Formats: sequence, C-alpha cells, structure tokens
Amino acid sequence: MYSGFRATCKKYHPIRVILLSAIFFACSGDINYTPPEGSKDIAITHYSFGKIIIDGKTYENDVAIFPDGAVKSWQAKINHAIQLDDIKDLIDDSTKILIIGIGADKNCTLTDDIAPYCQSKGVELAALNTYEAVKLFNKRTKTGLAACFHVNC
Repeated sequence: MYSGFRATCKKYHPIRVILLSAIFFACSGDINYTPPEGSKDIAITHYSFGKIIIDGKTYENDVAIFPDGAVKSWQAKINHAIQLDDIKDLIDDSTKILIIGIGADKNCTLTDDIAPYCQSKGVELAALNTYEAVKLFNKRTKTGLAACFHVNC
C-alpha cells in the first residue's frame, strides 16, 4: 500500500507544482516602488489588492491624494459608481491631471459627467485599473497631480 501511495504522489506532483505556480503568479501583480534617491515627492511604494502604502503609511481603504500632497481616506458615495461629487474636491485651480484607480479588476464605473467636467477645467483624466493607476501616479510629475484609488475589486 505504501508503494501505491508513493506512486500516486509522484503522479500528481506536477499538478501541485502548477497550482503553487498559479498562486505565486496571482500574487506577483503586487507593485513595489522605490523612489529615486533624494526624492521628496509623494510616492506609492506598495499596492496590492486591498492595501496601498503611501509615503510609509499603510491604508486598507480607498484613498485620495490631493494636488497639495495631502492623503485622505476617500470613498465613492455609491459603492463602485464614482460620481462627479466624489471627485470635485480633488480638482482645484492647480490640478492638471486626475488619476482614478477604478479597482484591481476595474469594477468601478464613472458617471458620464466626470470627463466633460474635467475637460471644462482643463484637467487631463486617466481612469485605469488601480495597478496601472498606481504606476502612472509614480511616473508623473507631482505638480498639479490629484488621484483617488479604489484599492479592492
């Protein structure tokens, strides 16, 4: 019986390896970022589903980064439907770009009035899955940059 069990384990061993690889791959989408040495700009140093680290502080809820660099908890009034009222406070006279992270799986939607409002204010709008939104935030010049991130779905 022992030799039969051993043969069965050998037979299914490749499946376990594939499953472990799939689990590792699923977690490999995490973003880790190290700002350039000497940089004083705000940076998102980590993002994974449900967790974001901004300048060393961990948030496990949605967050907004204002043009002045202030970071605050943020949440759309209607879950998964971002409305104009949800983002208006992020736009002031200094705002040049608004980045919206619409969830890891892009489950948030934007109401139709957001894009025309941003355009009327001369603000570039980028609505992306949160992984891509974080990458874009870290690449862009911080002057005039505002962002909000749905950190889950």
